[in-house]
Amino acid sequence: MAIDPYRTHLTKLSVGSSDERTTVVTSGESLFETYGTCAIANGTSGVRSDVTQAIGTALTGNLRGAYFVATNGTTAATGTIRGLECKARAADSSNTGANVATLEGAYLNADAKTKNVTLMRGAQIVLDGAAGGTTTTAVGLEINNNASNTQTTAYGISLNEGSSSGKHTYNYDIRFQTGALVDNATSGKLNFLTTYYYFTCASRASSAYAYGYTIDGSDDMLTGGDAQKSYLFYLTASRPVTAAATGDSNDALLRANFNNYAANDANFITRGINVSMGNRSGGVMGYLEGAALGVNNRSGSTSSNVSGLTVTVENYGTVSDSFGGIDILMKNEAAVATTEYGLRIRNENNSIGDSVGAAIKITDTGANTGFDYWLDCYGATAATVAPIRLGQTSGEDIVIAMGDFADGADSGFAPGSIGLDTTNGLLFVTDSAGLWQQVTV
Repeated sequence: MAIDPYRTHLTKLSVGSSDERTTVVTSGESLFETYGTCAIANGTSGVRSDVTQAIGTALTGNLRGAYFVATNGTTAATGTIRGLECKARAADSSNTGANVATLEGAYLNADAKTKNVTLMRGAQIVLDGAAGGTTTTAVGLEINNNASNTQTTAYGISLNEGSSSGKHTYNYDIRFQTGALVDNATSGKLNFLTTYYYFTCASRASSAYAYGYTIDGSDDMLTGGDAQKSYLFYLTASRPVTAAATGDSNDALLRANFNNYAANDANFITRGINVSMGNRSGGVMGYLEGAALGVNNRSGSTSSNVSGLTVTVENYGTVSDSFGGIDILMKNEAAVATTEYGLRIRNENNSIGDSVGAAIKITDTGANTGFDYWLDCYGATAATVAPIRLGQTSGEDIVIAMGDFADGADSGFAPGSIGLDTTNGLLFVTDSAGLWQQVTV
């Protein structure tokens, strides 16, 4: 049968009888092959199929431009069965060819023209199988980049709104199987548009350190210069004026919850937040802080209570060694700084010249016996004989000192200082000349 190389009308092309079709092909042969050379600039098609639904006949099934089926025989296959394989090359197997502006392995186009279409897809991938069989791994779409050449930019998946002549922006860029939506309509923003999102970590690896999620921006993100701020992770939210809260309501930008059910040994530690900030060798900084917390009740707003930090520590079980609110650990193992402290409280009221009620305020509910000590310095060593400095006058310190004092001796402190003689159980104060004077009853 002669085949017109430009247009062919066939009902069915068969090779061999129906009983022979599984034995026709031998090594290196194909059921249907076409070879040709394109001699025109506009390009051509190696194989073209053009089918049109008959006028007056409503389509109820599927109209296919091409339909391919590849079926395994009765022997288990260790190779790969492909329903369709397409390849676009810039050169042949002997590398004879030339550079190409655009090289595409496959091009799929669904065109509605001027007609109404209920559902339009560029492609649909279906994984199928009957009950009784087993598929070890099922993948809807796998994209492999096997190129060994230089690639200036590479994308696994690129979503574009189309050409300038007829583009349409996606309402949502990604829809997951549960109906969850992801939108990137605004450059640089990834919007999750479902009520709640859950991210589940993989099983822990056997390495000493395991991280569920890592955001690494050390080389690319923290590169700001003059008068620039860089934030690797940023949370922002606002409660609108139309959403006034009532009752037992509260908001939080970040909430974490951990529960332990394991019987760990005494060395095990769990922290709600574990932060490590480091200035490495050669680094120069003005300030290095582990955390900076700030609240601002702005002008025109009203809040019954404002606190920079609230720490709640509760125990309803057994605590064997210590139970505390805040533990500050100091380790300066290098040069001594000009000013050093474990806790500093500052009043920086600049708009109103007023005092804060108390630098440290201690209360209890009244239903308990309060505290054994408001201030417990037991176990602490003072570098000088005066562990508490109350202030200064004329360059001399006003202190509360401990030691062995003698009546009339020079104290070395400012007038009004207090001395607690821990040897003889005596009380001393300094007079106007800075001399110790024993207080008698």
